[in-house]
Amino acid sequence: MDRAEPTREQQLLLLCARVQLGTAHRDRIRDLLALELGWDGLTQAARHHGVVPLLARHLHEVGLDRCPRHVLDDLQLESRRVLEKSFRLVAELGELLELLRSLGIPAVPFKGPVAAIAYYGDLGLRTFNDLDLLVPEVSAREAWRLLVERGYEPQFPLEPGWREVHLRTGFEHLFRHRESGLPVDLHWHLMPPGYSFTPSSEEPWSRRETIRVGGREVETLAPEPMLLFLCLHGAKHDWSSLEWVCDVAELIRARPALDWDVVLDWSSSPGRRRLVDLGLHLAHRLLGASVPLHVLDRSGSDGELPAFLDEAARNPTAVGDVPAPTAWKRTVGSLFFRAMEHPRDRLRFLHDTFLLPTPLEWEMLPLPPSLAPVHYALRPVRLALKHAGLLGRR
Repeated sequence: MDRAEPTREQQLLLLCARVQLGTAHRDRIRDLLALELGWDGLTQAARHHGVVPLLARHLHEVGLDRCPRHVLDDLQLESRRVLEKSFRLVAELGELLELLRSLGIPAVPFKGPVAAIAYYGDLGLRTFNDLDLLVPEVSAREAWRLLVERGYEPQFPLEPGWREVHLRTGFEHLFRHRESGLPVDLHWHLMPPGYSFTPSSEEPWSRRETIRVGGREVETLAPEPMLLFLCLHGAKHDWSSLEWVCDVAELIRARPALDWDVVLDWSSSPGRRRLVDLGLHLAHRLLGASVPLHVLDRSGSDGELPAFLDEAARNPTAVGDVPAPTAWKRTVGSLFFRAMEHPRDRLRFLHDTFLLPTPLEWEMLPLPPSLAPVHYALRPVRLALKHAGLLGRR
């Protein structure tokens, strides 16, 4: 498949989507700024892809005399708002970790402020809208209770019996503080359970590192498991946002002593390899991440990877109006589904998407947890009604 030549706006977005600019990057940015650009589409894309702070920083540094003043002002204002929200989330993160620690609950924050500080080196250079906390599966129930006591409301206020079902079959739940509105995403697994590429419950806890966040020493995932997670997370969302490619690239740049043998060993088995290789190749192609040649070369036997890579490379560079994915694109038409190597993973995905009941079904037909299997029949009916336009959005 021939690669489409990126537009001027796409080129500019990719050049600015990194913490440090080289001389060649600066020269090319200046050349592009001398041409006619669609500024509305460019700034809209920067918002959609979560790279406004990076774009604002580099345009102010390199193109101060070549950018429309109102564009620079708007980007700077938005960047300040991002930083203000980040400070609020970091303050809350520190208090939550202290509370969890006081109850003997291990908790590992990841993504969000941890990625901003550990990989970008600046809290204001990475946008994030919530706090992601990973707790051991056995501690999820107690962590849920603590969040509720602190004033957080779960996205679905499940009764105790249904909460147990959710903790057993799910992997995360979103909470939002009833007064401040701050969101916390509580995880007891990194990825949905049951897939060949889902890390075991113990794996994320076996390799950790300590960084300083908001004046506190905070434990988070070590670079190797974090890199693997970022590749899987981006694939799960079809690499639809440039910020996820940035995370992979900046982690690789920030951790030159990364143990690539650990990355290769974990992802060597079929079912894991392609999804990880896709993320590594994408960060290398789009943002120049220094992935070792032997790591890139190992995918040579995968004849399907180049086509998936070409498709993935188009997603995080969309400029202008980015249409919402259709039901088909979110499911069996998704890059994530088609790139799975194991048939059993695809079957699991179809099961989880079309059959596995969620709290939406439990709310729609309130039953005791002992009758939970009944909701397997309700799930496809609800989806059919929803996509026929007969059900309102939650």
